Amino acid sequence: MRVYLANVGANSGHRFASPLFKDGMFEFIPIPEGEGQTSGVRYSDLRSHNEPSRDLLRYVPSRRRRAVCHNDPEFETLTYGDSGDNPKSSRLTRIQPGDALLFLARLEPWADGKRAGEPGFYLIGGLSADYAEFVTPQSGDNDISLNTPGKHVLISGAGRFTYWGKKAPTVPPNLGFLVPPFIPYAIGHRRFQENEAEAFIDWFEGQPRGRLGDPTGNRKKGC
Repeated sequence: MRVYLANVGANSGHRFASPLFKDGMFEFIPIPEGEGQTSGVRYSDLRSHNEPSRDLLRYVPSRRRRAVCHNDPEFETLTYGDSGDNPKSSRLTRIQPGDALLFLARLEPWADGKRAGEPGFYLIGGLSADYAEFVTPQSGDNDISLNTPGKHVLISGAGRFTYWGKKAPTVPPNLGFLVPPFIPYAIGHRRFQENEAEAFIDWFEGQPRGRLGDPTGNRKKGC
């Protein structure tokens, strides 16, 4: 079993980030789709999971509010897609059944309706891979083709994944290598040493499985 790390959600390259609130709750803000993408769920369609009656536009720059977003990973059909066509993400194409993938997101402190501190990176969930394969829109599986347009897809079956959502646990001291400064404030993926992977696996295998907390961002298909 190997452990992989993927950076997800809006990052410093987009000049906005997912908000982190004083009570430890947050909203997940996805990255934008490419400039030429005109179909799909837009930022203006996203709803707050903390307050479902509200949208998330206050956290998105005005010029992006009608843009199409790319919400990945997706915690309804339990999938994650990546093109794997650059050096930073190509390692993810090696994922095999039984491997683990952690999701790292850039969260920005938010209070009284405005930014309230420097952003940082936080573990927001993970998947244990049951299936990894090259997938195309012609696969015949509408859920996969809609939610995972990348070339390489990680799929975790029922009972074989952990999604913390609003109930993310505190990382224990012996896993300090998973948080800054050991994980740099940068986009990309890191390969862990064998002893680090074993320490994480021992801890992760003892965690409850399934969706432990409500999602903190919209999970509509096609996003």
